[in-house]
Order: sequence, then structure tokens, then C-alpha cells
Amino acid sequence: MPLGMSSLYNRYDLGHSLFGVEGRILYVDAVLAKGYPEPKITWTFDFDNGTTLRPGESLDRYHVFENGTLRITNVSYHDQGLVETIANNSVGKDRVVSAITIYVPPKIVELRTFRNRQLIKRPFEFYLMARPADSVAMQCVITRASPPPSYRWFRNGSPVVFGGRFTTDASGCLIISNVAKIDSDVYECVTSNMVGEDRRSVFLEVESLERKWVRKYLPCSRECGRGKRLITSECRISITNFKVDDNECSELRRPMSIRVTCNPEPCLDGATVKKWFCRGNKSTSKPSWIAFNWSKCSNVCGRGKQRRKVECVNPCTLEKAEGCSASEKPLRHRRCNEFRCYGDES
Repeated sequence: MPLGMSSLYNRYDLGHSLFGVEGRILYVDAVLAKGYPEPKITWTFDFDNGTTLRPGESLDRYHVFENGTLRITNVSYHDQGLVETIANNSVGKDRVVSAITIYVPPKIVELRTFRNRQLIKRPFEFYLMARPADSVAMQCVITRASPPPSYRWFRNGSPVVFGGRFTTDASGCLIISNVAKIDSDVYECVTSNMVGEDRRSVFLEVESLERKWVRKYLPCSRECGRGKRLITSECRISITNFKVDDNECSELRRPMSIRVTCNPEPCLDGATVKKWFCRGNKSTSKPSWIAFNWSKCSNVCGRGKQRRKVECVNPCTLEKAEGCSASEKPLRHRRCNEFRCYGDES
């Protein structure tokens, strides 16, 4: 009883060697079996504990059609192994054993960065800062891939030219020694094999040595009733505005600290309201809008928000009233501390 196997979808038939791609569909064509009585076809999988399926049967991701064709959906690396096709009838049987190899495209799960051989744990995965003369490294960490992938590095879209300060190692790690400001750029790792590729980018910024003093605004001493705000200065990197130790600006002239008035609005309480607004007979006092103290600003700098309670009341009894003019209603919300957090650059 001669048997034959042909290729169909997403794999090549190399004798009795088949391959598929992880995550896709693998078809293994129906066995061409001849005999009398007509032989019956069964499939057995060694990678699934010897599971046997007949035409019309299904199990999880495996299905055998009525014509004997096998379909494996969402192919997994664990589907790799031997599959046996058996044709038998009452007078004998024959079999074909095929080896299934599953190819897996590479997938980058992390782009690790190192500075002076120390792994950098940073809040932004795609950003790496270094200082002049540092040594940095960038490494693509991938999931299992088959066949083993290759690695390529690009700088701002152009292939990285290795040599001198730019080197790589067996794991595909990009190493830049003695970095300089001109090395600041976007670097992209591309890993690929015959069935797919993946890529991930990181921005390397080599900071400038230049430092500067910038304004620092401290909170107002009072929330109402005229307070004082101290405006001092702190040392920061010119380009990134990152804060550094004040000693790094010791050779620069530090601006003088000053105090300015802030939150000049009066603090309102019941006695103050009566003193300001109560006129004549309490029972006939005209209803008025009363705006109470502003809340604390939501931000110390860089634009925040304040709220306050506004009510229509009898100004002498402070009881809620009606009849206040809507056009005269004071604001309930306003912006505050709209100055830049890192000072005036002028």
C-alpha cells in the first residue's frame, strides 16, 4: 500500500520533514493510501503524549478533516516533534513518520542599557543619559527564536559602522566607549531570522558639561492675607534641566535670593464678613455674594488650580439667601502659580 504526502500551507515538505511558523496554521496533507478493503487513516503525535486522531475528530488545536488532512491552528513551539500517519485495513497496515520543526520569529521583550558596566534602571525604557567619557552598552533581550536570529544596529536610520569606539559582542550588544556629545542620537536594534523580525529603539543623550543657575520658587508662606515667597536658585544642566548638586555651579555667579509678596487677598471669616457687608437692619440687608478663602494651589509652579466656596447669603446673618445677581457672582476657580518651575531663563 503506497503512501504519499504533499505540502500545503505555511510549511515545506522536505521528504518527511515539515516545518511551520509559531502562531500560524500548519496543514499536513491527506495521506494517499490505496488498498482493499479501503484503508482507514489515523494520526498519532509523539509531542502530545501519543494522542491519536481519526478523520472528523478534533482535540484542542488539532483537527483531522474527513479527507485525512491534518490542521494545527496557532502553532506552538511545543508542536515540534514526530507525527505518524497510519493507514490500515483488515489485511495489513503501512505508516509514514514525519518530523515537524517549528520556526519562531524573534520578539524583543526588553532593551537593556548599561553605563560603565552597570545596568541602568530608569523610568523611561527608551531613554539613556550618559556623561562624556562614559562607556555605554545597549542589548536586545528576546524571547526564544528559531532558527537563532541575527542582530543589526542602526543610528538614525543608517547602519552603525563598527570600529574604533563602536563595537559589538556575540550577543549582539552595541558598545560605545568614551562617549562624546556627538554620539547623542536614536539607536535601533533589529533582530531577525528567516521567519520574522522585531526592532526596538533607544535615545542616547550625552549631556553637556555646561551648568547654570535657575530660579527656584518656594511656596507662599500664607494662603491668604498677604504672605511672602522666597525665590532662590539651584544648579541644573543646561540642556536637560536636570538638577545637580549646587557645588557643580560653584564657579558661576549665583543670583541673589529675594522675597516677594504673594496671596494678598484677605482671609475671610464670619466676623470679617459682617464687618464689611452688614449695613443697617439685619432683617432687610440686601443679599450678597460671599467668596471665601481660596484653597491651596494644586501646584507650587508650572500652573496650578485653586477653588473657593461662593454663596449667596444675608451678609449680617450669614444665612443662605436668594436674589444675588448672577452677573456679579465671583469666580469659583482660577489658575495660580503660572510661572515656570525651573525659573526665568532671561
